[in-house]
Amino acid sequence: MVQPKTLLISFLFLSLLVFIESKHDNHEVKEEEEEIVLKRSMFPNDFIFGVATSAYQVEGAYLEDGKGLSNWDVFTHVPGNTEGGENGDVADDHYHRYMEDIDKLEYLGVNAYRLSISWSRILPRGRFGDVNPKGVLFYNNIIDNMLLKGIEPFVTMHHFDIPQELEDRYGGWLDPQMQEDFVHFAKICFEKFGDRVKKWITINEPNIYTMFAFMEGTYPPMRCSIPFGNCSAGNSDLEPLIAAHNMLISHAKAVKLYRQQFQTGIPVFHVVSYGMEKLLNNLSIRYPNTSIYITENGYSPPNYKEGSEMLQDFKRIEYHKAYLVAVAKAMRKGAKVEGYFAWSFMDNYEWGQGYKVTFGLYYVDRNTMKRTPRLSARWYKDFIANTEKSSTY
Repeated sequence: MVQPKTLLISFLFLSLLVFIESKHDNHEVKEEEEEIVLKRSMFPNDFIFGVATSAYQVEGAYLEDGKGLSNWDVFTHVPGNTEGGENGDVADDHYHRYMEDIDKLEYLGVNAYRLSISWSRILPRGRFGDVNPKGVLFYNNIIDNMLLKGIEPFVTMHHFDIPQELEDRYGGWLDPQMQEDFVHFAKICFEKFGDRVKKWITINEPNIYTMFAFMEGTYPPMRCSIPFGNCSAGNSDLEPLIAAHNMLISHAKAVKLYRQQFQTGIPVFHVVSYGMEKLLNNLSIRYPNTSIYITENGYSPPNYKEGSEMLQDFKRIEYHKAYLVAVAKAMRKGAKVEGYFAWSFMDNYEWGQGYKVTFGLYYVDRNTMKRTPRLSARWYKDFIANTEKSSTY
């Protein structure tokens, strides 16, 4: 069972509750005030080094084996909604290539992998329909094969995608009925996978989702009002708060269900490494003896490049090195950090920005779906495996 005091950093709620996440996109990596050579030995032997993805961004197979339409399936098929009209119909084809990808996880040497479960693959119609057995089988296969290779699953239940049926029936997160649907989905996840999954993340970045979906109107269901955006419907002042409220209550109900019948926290968004150190120190003071996992932290270069030029990603290496040094410094001061997940395992469909935003340690050729390790993948692998030598890239 999950320890009662486990702080999973990735659920951010304005300044309320839920999980840290630090993505670095177009900013330069800041220099450290104190020069520290990063070594694997700075971290305990059982420290968790992982990589992360989400279902819609990598799986593809958007209507295969009984999966229902999600809000993102519908949204991305409307011309003009996304960069270049791109969508996640195929994404990284992880649905058909998951064994290859698990082999690459093993190659990296990570001991954990954060994935999300596609709600519409498990419950194509939400609580208004049956559980899809082929969807359950897919995730069982992933979880079982990860565990065989010594890789622990960290599972997110909501990473921006919901069954379109719930949007059509009552407006999704704008209606309190969504709380009942989310708890129903969570219960099925706990029942089907909870014997092997011990680390759960309820809702990913609710602050980001509510802002883009209900304030700016750039994510489904595209609701907003002037001056924030020009949508056909919505109220940018009120609806983000309604959606956030329903998400927060859903989170609380799912946690209560887990703790009572089977047995997650605070998100903040920082993009500089010394900010990570300060944040971890503050969290350890506010929540003493609480385990902290950094569930998502990654770098995308500001200018999209094709081919081999993308493989020499020195800045991504420097980025992760800087943040890991910050984590090590915070741990030295007493922060109980137990895991770090690099975002992302491989290039994926980056929501409304399509495929030109590349966070992956692996480059994915969109024509062949071949996964090629970038220099950062080799660095991460060597860093995790080598407990004595300093990183030299």
